[in-house]
Amino acid sequence: MRSIKLWLMLLCGLAFSGWAQAQTWSHPLIFDTNTYVSQEDTCSKPPEQLIIDDFGYVIQGPVVVYRAVHTVPFFSKANRPWRVQVLPQFGFEDFSVWVCANHVGTHLSTCQDGSDNGPGMTNTVMVPGLYPTSWYVVVAGNIYGQTPTCGPFTLIATKL
Repeated sequence: MRSIKLWLMLLCGLAFSGWAQAQTWSHPLIFDTNTYVSQEDTCSKPPEQLIIDDFGYVIQGPVVVYRAVHTVPFFSKANRPWRVQVLPQFGFEDFSVWVCANHVGTHLSTCQDGSDNGPGMTNTVMVPGLYPTSWYVVVAGNIYGQTPTCGPFTLIATKL
């Protein structure tokens, strides 16, 4: 009886394991409320080589991909800009955050803002508003590849 329960738990775990890792470039986490709060741990994501074309940075490590979407017609007050803050959970963690319009694979381009303030510091970026469009907001480990290159953080996005 125990072996049957163990077998069922294993099958259920495998069946639902993809849901926990659902965040990808093709399925980013979406800013969907006026004050959006997300707690993530980049250590649970697979490492990638992220290339920020506009700034010439190459980052090797796990990333978390968000998407800020403006869908209301042109020049609507509902398409207000977002202020995004990334707060590391521990003082030794060093994250960078990038706001870019386009990506091809893990190449980001047409970047409007970026922040990498150093270990333990809050990074703040602005996501443009006004027009109906969308932006990738990508959180990565430090751009210099020093350890630790991953860890837990809290992202807070607020419409202005």
